[in-house]
Amino acid sequence: MHVAMADEAVRIGPAASQQSYLRGDTILKVAAETGSDAVHPGYGFLSENVEFANLCQEKGVIFVGPPSTAIRDMGIKSTSKMIMEAANVPVIHGYHGEDQSLDTLKAEADKIGFPVMIKAVRGGGGKGMRIAMTAGEFEAQLESAKREAMKSFGDEVMLLEKFVVDPRHVEVQDVPKPGFHCLPQRAALLKSVLNFLKKAIQDPAFHDSIRHVKHISVMPSTILFLLATDVVTDYVFQVEYQ
Repeated sequence: MHVAMADEAVRIGPAASQQSYLRGDTILKVAAETGSDAVHPGYGFLSENVEFANLCQEKGVIFVGPPSTAIRDMGIKSTSKMIMEAANVPVIHGYHGEDQSLDTLKAEADKIGFPVMIKAVRGGGGKGMRIAMTAGEFEAQLESAKREAMKSFGDEVMLLEKFVVDPRHVEVQDVPKPGFHCLPQRAALLKSVLNFLKKAIQDPAFHDSIRHVKHISVMPSTILFLLATDVVTDYVFQVEYQ
């Protein structure tokens, strides 16, 4: 329908995403040829690709989405986890290091303890994610996740997390006021919201759930939490920008 409603439609390549929707250079070439001022990356594919966002900026084309700094910090899950750890914000226990060798990932999975979540560091929508319930199925699930991630996002780097069984999912909407350029005020706001939620749901897992969330880009965002029902702790799951 969107193709039929468009003023002009241009074929950017074959159906395979690595030859079409993941070809940022081709998309920007078409944007230049058609005189487009902006590119909406859609969902998945290049929507959280920091390199493509930077390339749009270099070419003078508006990237309809978060700034590249936000994508860099929160769109790449391994980076966002390191930022949250530096801010003393709890994250799910796991491995998000640079060594992607099979031996290292196996060893880290054993340290974490099964079941283990295997997750692509880029993209979203559940793509590139698999659960390995036992060590015996880890390698097969890892390869499956890597294939899907490469097909969807053009990247197969993975991180590992302890799979949270029967979690509670809580979201906090953060909408900064225009003109805010520093985060201490927002951190205080988020903490007050979480204190309210803690009283509302009587859940000790919210205790000190956000400390100094001053590394997050200044724009509307959703902070998602996973809370384990069997452990009194809370985890920052991810941050999504609106």
